Amino acid sequence: MVSSWALLAVLAPVAGCADVWGFRELSEPPDAGVAPPADVSTADAADSLRDGAGMPEEVVEATDTARGDAMDARPTAGDADAAERGECGAPDPLANCGGCGNVCDTTTGMPSCNGVKCGYACRTGRSDCNASVPPDTDGCECATPACCGNTCQTKHATGITPMDAYYDCNAQGHSASQAQAACQAFVTMSDGGGACTDTSKCCDGVAGVTCVAGVPPLTRSFCGTAAGRCYCWSYQGNNSGTVQTGNPSSCGIVCPSSGDPAWN
Repeated sequence: MVSSWALLAVLAPVAGCADVWGFRELSEPPDAGVAPPADVSTADAADSLRDGAGMPEEVVEATDTARGDAMDARPTAGDADAAERGECGAPDPLANCGGCGNVCDTTTGMPSCNGVKCGYACRTGRSDCNASVPPDTDGCECATPACCGNTCQTKHATGITPMDAYYDCNAQGHSASQAQAACQAFVTMSDGGGACTDTSKCCDGVAGVTCVAGVPPLTRSFCGTAAGRCYCWSYQGNNSGTVQTGNPSSCGIVCPSSGDPAWN
C-alpha cells in the first residue's frame, strides 16, 4: 500500500514546482517516529491534489485550462481537420473519409474517398442515389438500376414472373399509364420491343345489360405479344390490376378473373 505521503511526493512535482506551491513539507517523508495523520487516506490525498486543494487560484485555473485544451484536441468522429492532420489512427482514407470514423461501405460497390466524402463504383443493379450528401458512407444504398433525383427508383412487378421486374420514378398503382408501362417492360424484356395496345371489352354486364352509357364500365387492358403469346394488363373494371393470357393471333383483351396474377 502506497502511503499518502509517497503519493503526494510524486504528484506534487508533476503538477509543477512543489516548492512554489508549498508542498515541500508534504512531499518530504515524515520525521522518524512521527506517523501520518490517521484521518488522511491515499485516495483523499489524491482527490485533494486533483481538485486543486491548497494550490494558488491562478495555478488551479491554468491547470483546468490545460486539461480542457487537451480534451478538445482529441480527434472525434467526423472531425475532418483531424483526418487531414492524420490524427485518426492508422492511415486509412476509407476508414476516415472526410472525418474520423467515416467508414466507406465496401459491400455494395468499390469505394473511394476524395478527402471529403466517399464515392462508389456500384455493382450491377445498385445505385448511389445520395452521392451528393457527404460523407456518403452508406454505399450504393439503392437496389435499383438508376435513381429518381437523390432517392431510389420504384420497383414494379409485371405479374408474369418474379424476375420480370421493372423500375421507374412512379408510385405503384393500376392506372392506364402503369398498365402500359408494365406491358411495355415485359414485351421489351422478352422480345426486345413491340407495341402494347389499349383494348376494351364489356366483361361485367348483368342480365343483358351490356355496358350501355358506361354502366357497367368497360373493362380495359393494355395488351402485347411476347414470345409468341398474348398478355393483357387490366387497369379498369372488375379484377383490374391483374394479367391475362389472350389469343396470340388477335391479342385482344380477355375478361379478368380473381385468380389471375397481379401486377403493380
